Amino acid sequence: VSTTVITPQRTVCAMPNPTQNFSTLEGLIPGDALRIIDYTGRIIYEAEVIDRTMRLDFSAYEAGVYHVFIQSAFEYKPIRIIKVE
Repeated sequence: VSTTVITPQRTVCAMPNPTQNFSTLEGLIPGDALRIIDYTGRIIYEAEVIDRTMRLDFSAYEAGVYHVFIQSAFEYKPIRIIKVE
């Protein structure tokens, strides 16, 4: 199971979603800014994308819904990732 966001420019995919520990984002562009926000609105992770794929580790976080925001010079992509036990 995965979540896919499609735009005219590109497709970003998060899989698996839901996840217990790790989720991989595909379709990124090096230089994108990536943020993960928890259910309280707190930024729990920030990074600059350096490759077209990125493995995210959710193992230290509690079960719930997390919002991953990918921002480039021309696009803003939100993706929702669900962490399960």
